[in-house]
Amino acid sequence: LNRYMNEDFAASYGDKVTTIKNSTDIPLSCNMISKSDYRNKLGIPYDAFVVVFVGAIAHHKDPLSVITMAKTVKQEKGVHFVIFGDGPLRKRVTFEVSREGLSNTVHVIEDSNNVHDILIESDVLILPSLIDSMPLVILEAMARGKPVIAANVGSVSEIIKNGKNGCLIDRNDDMIENFVQKILCLRNDKELYERLKSNALSEVNRKFDLDDSVDRYINVFEDVSDERKAIPQ
Repeated sequence: LNRYMNEDFAASYGDKVTTIKNSTDIPLSCNMISKSDYRNKLGIPYDAFVVVFVGAIAHHKDPLSVITMAKTVKQEKGVHFVIFGDGPLRKRVTFEVSREGLSNTVHVIEDSNNVHDILIESDVLILPSLIDSMPLVILEAMARGKPVIAANVGSVSEIIKNGKNGCLIDRNDDMIENFVQKILCLRNDKELYERLKSNALSEVNRKFDLDDSVDRYINVFEDVSDERKAIPQ
């Protein structure tokens, strides 16, 4: 639920409503390694700046805009894009990559079960969604110290605070240009990159830790169980 829907439910049902937001497991530093070696498999130099899209390759996620971004920065050396996932637009995306002559810098892979490794091997996560809720992959990226650039839709702004722990982009005529600007800014400004990375990790630890969510679920189940026991049989 986004904040406004939660307020509506709370107004209607009062203390019967408990909100438990998405959360993520926060890897230990010793687990911040990739076993998949995607960069080597895809022919991406280890000093390249890797921008990753993770999600359904479907209309509502707007993966075709990633192709346009890659085309826009084609002349920028050392920037690679990875489109990681599957969906009804996968063949179209693959075709557009080839048609635009981007095969050397845009890589489409379907192994979407190993999100941890692809995030570890990337530098920035982008989400240009047309519509979305509160994408778990944003939390997963932040928990791995990866800044996120996302379209300001759905409940994304409840996670990302623009310019503090990530970047929000409005969906308008300047969206592609603004995404590209932020991508290049994060590549070139190491101080900004590290600040967003640090703030993102702090935000996840403070608000979206999986252990805290599990405890809240247990508390809800225990409260419901106690209420049922109190009902005369």
